[in-house]
Amino acid sequence: MRALVWALVICLGLSGCASLKEFFSPAPAAPPLRSAPAPVEPPAPPVPPPVAPAMVAPPAPPPPQRPVSPGDSPFRATPPPPEPSPSPPPAVLSPQVSTEEDARVRGDAQNRMTGTETLLRQVGSKKLGGQQQENFRIIESLLASAKDALYARDTLRARTLAEKAYLLAEDLVRSLR
Repeated sequence: MRALVWALVICLGLSGCASLKEFFSPAPAAPPLRSAPAPVEPPAPPVPPPVAPAMVAPPAPPPPQRPVSPGDSPFRATPPPPEPSPSPPPAVLSPQVSTEEDARVRGDAQNRMTGTETLLRQVGSKKLGGQQQENFRIIESLLASAKDALYARDTLRARTLAEKAYLLAEDLVRSLR
């Protein structure tokens, strides 16, 4: 162990580490204390001879600077991009169905949503355990998404979400019995 420490000290000493040299060098001796001599005034600098006025252009004024706000970085080269204008929501991509088929699918979705709400009212969220409480929240989320899809006239998606919510609600009711 001691050999390792000495090897480390020797390696550092040979590598030219300035702080290590200062560590091993003796401290400089303090200068002897003497009374301070009277201050001597330095000679006045020579005054240059007067120069005839020349045609010198005045210095150009600096360019105006914009105020810096706390969030700005002095290193930013480009201004921040402008805020995008709100655009309408993207069009819903869904298969084209006939008006009759759309009405039937809409009715199925509404029936499933009504059935799911009925089942959720029977359950009551206060008497549920941990996983059952999580399932209850998922069912509510699916039901809200189905309503949003129905509002957006995406009836096939609304029916699918309502069906999933209904099946989960049925399983939740069965697990409580």
